[in-house]
Amino acid sequence: MPSPEAARHESSVWLEAESAAGVTYRIARLSLKRRAALMREMAEALAELEFQDAGQDWRSRLRAGELRLRIEAAYVRWGLLEIRGLTIDGVAADAGSLIERGPEPLGREIARRIRAEAGLAPDELKN
Repeated sequence: MPSPEAARHESSVWLEAESAAGVTYRIARLSLKRRAALMREMAEALAELEFQDAGQDWRSRLRAGELRLRIEAAYVRWGLLEIRGLTIDGVAADAGSLIERGPEPLGREIARRIRAEAGLAPDELKN
């Protein structure tokens, strides 16, 4: 017999931006399928980042920095479902325009919040 108080799950969550007044955004919550997709997307970049982080020369450090930015952008592409209260060049923002032309602090904030919502440490994505 079903419980009168059935469990509820929302597959996304709305958050208020800390770095941009008046901006709210909706990010995805993890499911088994979304976890697998995220792991597939991130595995190669994270493996290369680990390799570059081990390097001592300036090229390795520069490449590692570039990879970190690519990884942040991938989190935003993967998990940002909707954004409200932000226009970029007169057009309502979306994940692509935020990554390409949006305010960097907001993009980094959203990437950080997606990682936190997913509950994934970088090591977990490698496995």
